[in-house]
Amino acid sequence: NDKHGHEAGDRVLIEFVEEMKNHIRQIDLFARWGGEEFMILLPQTDKETGGKLAERIRRHIEVHHFHQPKKITVSIGVVSLEEGETADSIASRADKALYSAKNSGRNRVVVI
Repeated sequence: NDKHGHEAGDRVLIEFVEEMKNHIRQIDLFARWGGEEFMILLPQTDKETGGKLAERIRRHIEVHHFHQPKKITVSIGVVSLEEGETADSIASRADKALYSAKNSGRNRVVVI
């Protein structure tokens, strides 16, 4: 947004969402979590399978040609619901995994 403007940023986000639709199942819930962050809820999916999906998404976005001058990558944090966990606590753990991916060089998947 700072370099190419909000309109270009919005186009990238829209195109990203369209690409995501090709990688998730109908039962999965994909939502914008804030700014440039998204969350996918994968019912009946273990952490290992979620990590594999995240890696496929990461690789696809890395090579996809977005209609804007800069290469786009994603950092992804993957967690699995633990017994007795609240929505807030799982979101917090997912956020920690995401920032671990960002802080370790970006364009990565971190599964915790």
